[in-house]
Amino acid sequence: MGILRIAAGQINCLSLNQTVGSEGFTPVELLGKDIATTNQTETHDRFRLAVLIHYLLFGYHPFSGQWIGSGESPEQTELIRKGYWYAGQNSLIRPSQNTIPLDVVHPKVKKLFLQCFNEGHTQPHLRPTAQDWHDALQVAVNELTVCGRVDSHHYSRHYSKCYWCERAATLGVDIFPGVAGTVTQTVSSPKSSNQISQQPPTATSYIQSSPSLQMFAFDVVTVTVERSGLFGWGSQVKLNRSRNQAQYFTEDLGNGVILEMVSIPGGSFMMGAPLGEKFSKDRERPQHKVTIKPFFMGKFQVTQAPWRAVASLPKINRELNFNPSRFKGDNLPVDGVSWYDAVEFCVRLSKRTGREYVLPSEAEWEYACRAGTTTPFHFGETITTELANYDVKYKKTTPVGQFTPNTFGLHDMHGNVWEWCADTWHESYEGAPIDGSTWLTKNSNCKVLRGGSWWDFFFNCRSAARDYFIGVDHLNLIGFRIVYVVPRT
Repeated sequence: MGILRIAAGQINCLSLNQTVGSEGFTPVELLGKDIATTNQTETHDRFRLAVLIHYLLFGYHPFSGQWIGSGESPEQTELIRKGYWYAGQNSLIRPSQNTIPLDVVHPKVKKLFLQCFNEGHTQPHLRPTAQDWHDALQVAVNELTVCGRVDSHHYSRHYSKCYWCERAATLGVDIFPGVAGTVTQTVSSPKSSNQISQQPPTATSYIQSSPSLQMFAFDVVTVTVERSGLFGWGSQVKLNRSRNQAQYFTEDLGNGVILEMVSIPGGSFMMGAPLGEKFSKDRERPQHKVTIKPFFMGKFQVTQAPWRAVASLPKINRELNFNPSRFKGDNLPVDGVSWYDAVEFCVRLSKRTGREYVLPSEAEWEYACRAGTTTPFHFGETITTELANYDVKYKKTTPVGQFTPNTFGLHDMHGNVWEWCADTWHESYEGAPIDGSTWLTKNSNCKVLRGGSWWDFFFNCRSAARDYFIGVDHLNLIGFRIVYVVPRT
């Protein structure tokens, strides 16, 4: 499902291809019924779509909040059954103190939420359609305004003032920190407006000292699907284990905080998905041969301890939020960082270490993910939640290194958090570089994402799966991984 997204009041380009069927997405008329045997219709999907859009806009479920009734707060399913959502008539749920209010979005978008969760509760046919949402969100996009004080604050002109500045003054924390200054642009299209340089800064004057390499050994798991029965309808997933080893070096950031960088050998591979790959999309084609030079990639997605260490270094181009993640933990991947934040991290790290760190090109990312495989996942034809964090199985990000790595020794290349790449978004691989370099287009705010996340279904975590998001935005499904550029001699 591809939709336009307003992230807490800011419209952005997103097509994270979510489908929903988990707890909290079942409309009232299906509660208590056997979903497997119940005929589901587009009307049911309208409820799911509205819940998903609300999640993406505000970061929380509409049927959640502060319970003001007697006794303990009911389970979410019971709240949905009774129609208790925070903006409902006669509801016993109220927004929490720091909850982003419904009024910050465009009136047309607000009207659709009210229509879905109020009238639509008893009359499901009145729930807004996907076309209704598309039209309302498009209007909202066209009427967004960039704050004149902070460049990362976007708000609906109907709200009359910048809600994010107001919120930062109240809470003492800016959840969308940007560069303070005078900006007077009205956003007319998220794909064409561009107030920030699209070129990722590069470290051109660093002393490229050679790192000291070490060897490490690790288990590798591959998956085979054994089919049985007359027509092969029966199947069993079998996990096969082997040992491998790779070279790496550590970057010491002080106070026991390190980054581990794994050596990725050069080579050639077929980038993209073949026509016959299940769940593949045209955006993943044409499949084409790419030659990659050797490089080093982070063994893990950047975690919160290294993030804080680098965020405490002097500013180069922009300020960094010291603690941006929704899910807290030193060994959890940092989330809620924009593409520009990730680039700033790389530039500060480069200056600190004397080595050039950047975001991976999209080709480097897929090459490193596949690690010599041609199957949909580096594990094989499929994955399971024993091997990766996806499909809301763990309900949040998980500590890096919890799951077995690929043949190169890289962890969490499928799931956990989406990872920023250096490239700007292109709708297909027509005209893509074949040397592994970053593919940039002027005046494109949309940046490539790879790998899927803890929220996504398995097919969004495939090695070839690709998506995009606007570079200035923050989302708790998104983190990043870094690359060390090997000096050419």
